[in-house]
Amino acid sequence: MPRVTITVPEGQPQPYRFDLDTQSVSIGRNPESDILPTGGACSVDHAVMERVSGGFILRDLNSTNGTKLNGQDMDVIDLKDGMTALLGNVDFHFELSDEEKHSLLDEEFKPSQRSKGEPEQAALPKKIGKGAAPAQLASQSQQSPTLAAPRSVAPPPQMSMSQPSSSGGMGGLAAILITAACVALGLALRHNKETGSMNFIEAFQQTEVPASAK
Repeated sequence: MPRVTITVPEGQPQPYRFDLDTQSVSIGRNPESDILPTGGACSVDHAVMERVSGGFILRDLNSTNGTKLNGQDMDVIDLKDGMTALLGNVDFHFELSDEEKHSLLDEEFKPSQRSKGEPEQAALPKKIGKGAAPAQLASQSQQSPTLAAPRSVAPPPQMSMSQPSSSGGMGGLAAILITAACVALGLALRHNKETGSMNFIEAFQQTEVPASAK
């Protein structure tokens, strides 16, 4: 059983024993405290001894006169066998048996000790390595989305005005010339009929169709 001995100035030592599995031991002048010093400068709720993995710690509860180790004000003390802290002006002595020390070796101890006003160290984020679970990797990939490639936009079709081909223009011209020749031939036939001075063949020969229309 862990042993705590409280000694007030000019007073007799007050021994206390606790089971190794005791989770919390309150210390102060509060009548409901587990350890109640019968004098000295302890606060009403001065400190608490807590069971942690691998051992015990002593945590100050914002006491008026503080908790010291080797003359330094402390917020948390990692308790070790044979250690003595000062609660105000009251000695706090901590002891473990050999059997208890051997039993605690099977537990992993994480140091928590820090001086007065020193901030607690924040836990570092877990790194995702090769052995990470698929859900963790998926979560990591969602945090860094890939940008989609921009879609290509085809230019709008350009409207063009159709231009008449050279062959179409020549055909239209030939049609006009042929029409003109027919009109001339009709006039010649009419003239021959009325005057009798030109037969049909002469009128046709005189009304030649241009070479480009042939």
